[in-house]
Amino acid sequence: MLLRAARVARGVCIALLCAMSCAMSCALPGCGGESANSPKPRNLVLISLDTLVPGRMSAYDGPRDTTPNIDALVERGVRFTNARSTSPWTLPAHTAMLFGRYPSRLAPDPNDERLYKLAPSLAKLFRDQGYRTAAVTGGAFLAKRFGIAKDFEHFAHHARWTDRDWSPVEHAETFLKQIQHEPFFLFFHTYEVHVAYEDRRYADALEPGRIDSIFRMTKKGMEVHREVCCGAMELTDEEREFLLALYDGGVAKADEIVRDLLAALTRLGLDQNTTIVITSDHGEEFLEHTNRTAYHGHSLYDELLRVPLIWYEPDMERAGETQAELVSLLDIVPTAAARFDLSPPAALDGVDLSPLIDAGEWTLERALYGEGVKHGPPRFSVMTDDAKLIVTPDTSVQYGEGVTFPVSVRAPRELYLRDDPLEQSNRIDDGLPILSDLEILLDRHRALAEKAEPEKPVQELDSDTRARLQELGYVE
Repeated sequence: MLLRAARVARGVCIALLCAMSCAMSCALPGCGGESANSPKPRNLVLISLDTLVPGRMSAYDGPRDTTPNIDALVERGVRFTNARSTSPWTLPAHTAMLFGRYPSRLAPDPNDERLYKLAPSLAKLFRDQGYRTAAVTGGAFLAKRFGIAKDFEHFAHHARWTDRDWSPVEHAETFLKQIQHEPFFLFFHTYEVHVAYEDRRYADALEPGRIDSIFRMTKKGMEVHREVCCGAMELTDEEREFLLALYDGGVAKADEIVRDLLAALTRLGLDQNTTIVITSDHGEEFLEHTNRTAYHGHSLYDELLRVPLIWYEPDMERAGETQAELVSLLDIVPTAAARFDLSPPAALDGVDLSPLIDAGEWTLERALYGEGVKHGPPRFSVMTDDAKLIVTPDTSVQYGEGVTFPVSVRAPRELYLRDDPLEQSNRIDDGLPILSDLEILLDRHRALAEKAEPEKPVQELDSDTRARLQELGYVE
């Protein structure tokens, strides 16, 4: 049986100043008897930078100085280097992040578009305790029609990446100005790193080869995008580096958005009483394992499941520390619940990370699972500290874009060991004892999947939503 880390109950408090600048007793949700000289954070800002690969961030030792503002936060927070998503695309991955549940525990299909409607979210936990709640999101799969907005009193959403006049930070600051003297939870999401990669600050100095027009708003640019991303064009090494430089431009742009959001918190005097959590829903492949590049949703390798996770609180005792333990997006909900003294649902699949945040150690043994492949054949994975097993039950099946552009499959069963972090050497035929242990764990996880279909069918895509998903490459 997998062990669970004990939750650490943490009170949150802030001293309110009266007109005479005298300290008053705290009467806000979650406040305890802490000294006014060292208040605990009373607010949470959870930042999801969609499609962000840790290895392209300077905060995670990437090759370019792409994230100087996040780097500065890392120096004052705790950085997790071994965090994983549950799924390789936006909707099921955000289910793990915001609901603390594996998608398959909510519906038989881990890609079900009704997932957000099937469990209480982190926003509900905060709202039930009297916190103000807001979300600023981008992209089609974090729109109201999917149910993501149900527990946010303020919800601002923008789906079209072609409209650059929309500022997510301005929408967030508008809300914060209205409630800055009340405790709040803000979920902030941006698609800036997601295709199309438009920021060319690093790419302009490189040789583009045949793909100079990629991601430009032209017919040819869109055609090249499809050929490159879906494996119809075999890239040279120079063209792949050009594509990575384009991606890095998006990473740098996302870092600047984080800078602007943090500056807004400082302007409003909220920087000293707000917890900041930065993460992503999934990564991106650049030909590491399949015929896909600048693409996701099609496999369960680490280029898609490994994500950044940074936990910052003002005046942390362990500022600048790095934790290498295996953690998950699932852990955000129980950790926030513990540190803000909320009452979480009993059925959460994540664990409280407070022992790692506060003391840098735990005795937890755990397995993390991958599911929810959208394109190509369905796949499932299980990962422990020692190894990872990926199973493709039927390699001949192709779903999503795989129907038109088949996703390549290395093998029906793949085993990668801890000393092979790039997952290049498949050890499935080596007769290793760990294989049977992983198979048992994965079978057990799949047996616990929800069997009943959700009651209400999702409505058909309207024409506007379909157009937005086509722009992002999710539907044809």
